[in-house]
Amino acid sequence: MKSPDRTNTAGGWLAAIVALGALAVGYDQGAMSGALLFLKHVYRLTVFEREAMVSIVIVGSFVGAIFSGRWCDAAGRRTVLLLASALSGIFAVATGLAPTYATFMASRFLIGVTIGMIVVAAPMYISEFSRTAMRGRTSATFQLAFAIGLAGSYWVDFLFSKSGNWRAMFMVGAVPSLILLISLLLVPDSPRWYFMKGRAAEGEAALRRVIPEDGPRRAEVERISGELQRTRDLRRASLADLLRPAVRMALLFAVGLSFFGQFTGINTVTYYSPTVFRYAGFARSDAIFITAAIGIITVLATVAGIWLVDRWGRRPLMLTSQITIVTAMTLLGLSFYLGPRLPGMAVLTVGSVVLFHIAFSMGMGLMGWVYVPEVFPNRVRAQGQSIARLVTYLSTFTITLTFLSMLTALGAAGTFWIFAAVTLLGAIFVSWIAPETKNRPLETVEAYWSNNRQWPAPDPGADDPARG
Repeated sequence: MKSPDRTNTAGGWLAAIVALGALAVGYDQGAMSGALLFLKHVYRLTVFEREAMVSIVIVGSFVGAIFSGRWCDAAGRRTVLLLASALSGIFAVATGLAPTYATFMASRFLIGVTIGMIVVAAPMYISEFSRTAMRGRTSATFQLAFAIGLAGSYWVDFLFSKSGNWRAMFMVGAVPSLILLISLLLVPDSPRWYFMKGRAAEGEAALRRVIPEDGPRRAEVERISGELQRTRDLRRASLADLLRPAVRMALLFAVGLSFFGQFTGINTVTYYSPTVFRYAGFARSDAIFITAAIGIITVLATVAGIWLVDRWGRRPLMLTSQITIVTAMTLLGLSFYLGPRLPGMAVLTVGSVVLFHIAFSMGMGLMGWVYVPEVFPNRVRAQGQSIARLVTYLSTFTITLTFLSMLTALGAAGTFWIFAAVTLLGAIFVSWIAPETKNRPLETVEAYWSNNRQWPAPDPGADDPARG
């Protein structure tokens, strides 16, 4: 019999393999931030065209996320990820080879579709394959992989910034996609998906990868099978199911979390960090270098958040993150309000961005991947997560399409203060509605929402915090 440590390690490796999809997502976002400084001169872009160049990938992600929930239910989480990883690599190369603005935009749109597929399928797979006590940490590996991909892209941008080779910045993005494609060949699909499709033997075999002990595994199989049996016609999960009284509060929470997560201003900092530093008076190469250095800090903060999420809990970690983000954005706005020429303002600008990245990476950045898959009942998890991701992309699209225009119209100070105010509202929202899902089996989620947001009494014969 495997020890619990070895079992947790097996589950962690499965999560890490699937989370490699976030490497491609993170790399793509970071590559654009550095390349944008060169592309505006290559294509002689207006402010709106630069915003559209960043936003087109969000439109593609929106399209990918719309259909991914049903694709995941029909073909499996792993199959969707295999297809997305192959296409992501192809379109990364196509972006780098694009001869015209039109072909560049088309390639960016298509790579966005693959991103939408990955961000729906991968967190769903990880949460469904994780033991309860480890679920927060394993789900958060997606954000860690995203942070590593983001940091890696910043350093690739810096490496090629001297020569101005923006094409190479994008083409290197095929590497994480290829790594994901090869790695996915080593893992099965989600146990819960196998059971949903009536393939119980394959589901139990997949479950054996993380729960090798016969007794606990049998109890898990019975719980999953019983919950799925009660839900009946799983293939017809629809918007109507999401609006039922037992589920709609979960949908409200997931949608709100997705909205407020993006209106922290994270994508303005991700896509436009070098632009913000240039706006603050830094030279182009210095702006890219500072962004790359912050990428390393982001990875370390994400590791800290992963360590805390199953120890401290989701709610306190998220609320702390939001309040710190409000502070960081307020200070960032103040640095621009006082002006870059005043002594110490450059330090305040960089320090505020660093504080923002630490706060977001330790809390809000993790919670989108941890919380959203956890709060929906099994039968509507795929559809619920798709809707949450759609809200994420609508919010991201709105911000990235208007950020540079907001800087022009409102000034940097006013823009960042708006993000601070919205994030404060987000903290109020979270304190009102967010459940604490730490150590809670996924099969008890619907009972929580049905029972006036009260968790059911634990079943002595079912799950314990050590397994899931």
